Amino acid sequence: MELVEEWGTGIRRILKRAEEYALPNPDFFEIGDTFRVNLYKKADKKADKKADKKADKRIERQQAIIQYIKAEGSVSNKEAREILGLAESTTKRILREMVQDEMLSENGERKAKRYFIKQ
Repeated sequence: MELVEEWGTGIRRILKRAEEYALPNPDFFEIGDTFRVNLYKKADKKADKKADKKADKRIERQQAIIQYIKAEGSVSNKEAREILGLAESTTKRILREMVQDEMLSENGERKAKRYFIKQ
């Protein structure tokens, strides 16, 4: 990157460039007689938006399941699949995560398993 030409000027130049490009401040580590510099790139706004959309979708799905349980008393995997329009494995994962997050409790085995709002 040609940021360090002489001893003593490179660190200031690195900090200046990071500021110019609105990058997060680099980390400096002394390793023996040398320095290690960790430079960070700008936050990926697309990745942040993608993560936000994923979180929003997860919340929407959870809310749909909760609303159904409030109306009907409980939900099965099959009913949840119909509500959400998703594959069986995806629906199982969502229900399992909701149980792990203590939003739901489960009762029964396999196809007879029902999910209830955790009291």
